[in-house]
Amino acid sequence: MKNKKVLISAALLLIVVIVCVSVFVSCNGKEMLAENLEGTWTCPPTQIESGKDANVVCVRTFVVTRTPDKLEGEVQFSGLVNVTSSLTSEQGFLQAITFSASGTINAKGTWLVKDDDEITVSYDPASVVADFPAETILLPNAPFSASDSIAATYKNAIAQSVSDRMKIIFMTKASELLEVEDIVMDKDNQSFVCEVHDKKYVIRKQAAN
Repeated sequence: MKNKKVLISAALLLIVVIVCVSVFVSCNGKEMLAENLEGTWTCPPTQIESGKDANVVCVRTFVVTRTPDKLEGEVQFSGLVNVTSSLTSEQGFLQAITFSASGTINAKGTWLVKDDDEITVSYDPASVVADFPAETILLPNAPFSASDSIAATYKNAIAQSVSDRMKIIFMTKASELLEVEDIVMDKDNQSFVCEVHDKKYVIRKQAAN
């Protein structure tokens, strides 16, 4: 009977030790992830919209800062965006006129470590700023020359339209709570693999200036 009590006590002690070790490893993993996330990270060019109306490619950069001694912090997002689309007969043309536009998207948000391989990111939709200057608009097959006054008129209109459209797209995306899962850092903490909405990404750290 005494031996049985000893075995039960030993088993309970082992369970407590395992639980404590698991909690410690988990907390330590979260702390390590929060520490390693600080820095400036870049994602390769990604197609964020594709269809008959437009093709949008974005190179995304994230500047991640950590609140001291916390498993959270702030993130500043900036995107270099290239948009290819076309004007159609609805805009008064007999043929489709292709155009491209280049610009930037910026937004601010916060991040929080949820597990040792998972964070959530929340952007403030009100912080989204889109800028697509008219001088970046190209009209390669337009029936008028780039020096014509009508070209400047269309470029200004396109620039405003693209800026408004991209802002809406990114505000919609920013309003969603982003779950970044299955984060695996490389041994030098210079890149990591993650999964967002069931899609894999490789994010690389920019070298410090």
